[in-house]
Amino acid sequence: MKTKNLITAILLLFAGVFYSCSNEPEKPEINFPREVDFTEFSLWGTSCRWVSIYNEDGTFSFVDTLFVINSDDGLKNHIHCLDENSPKIDFLKHTLLRIDGKVTHQLQKIIIRLIQHSEYKYDLNIISYRSDILTGGIGFDAILVPKISNDAKVVLNVEYRR
Repeated sequence: MKTKNLITAILLLFAGVFYSCSNEPEKPEINFPREVDFTEFSLWGTSCRWVSIYNEDGTFSFVDTLFVINSDDGLKNHIHCLDENSPKIDFLKHTLLRIDGKVTHQLQKIIIRLIQHSEYKYDLNIISYRSDILTGGIGFDAILVPKISNDAKVVLNVEYRR
């Protein structure tokens, strides 16, 4: 009787192992490269504004710069709000990509594409169409994307066209 119970227990154990392994959710296969969807992020209509990020020597870099923001503390370094109603972002699910650059001409259109080449490699490609009207200042833009690892490398490529 003990042998029969032992055999039954072993069979049930194996059946449970096979059942639990077969019911694990499959991770969808991701083919690279792929275009990543995003949402434009704006401070319009809030009491907040973008903070200019300066170099260590106090000068502003007029080179196009990308900031990968993955936390509320990181966001606080990039915006200043007049009240406590700062934008709320779920940084467990999203990453904010902020782009700063010098604006020399009035912009007519901007095309943004985020391409993921591997789990940790991205290209943020921006084509900026400018008019002939001169202007000056610093431009800010930001997009909200699905979570990007802190270990990922995001390369900013900006092309200016007329």
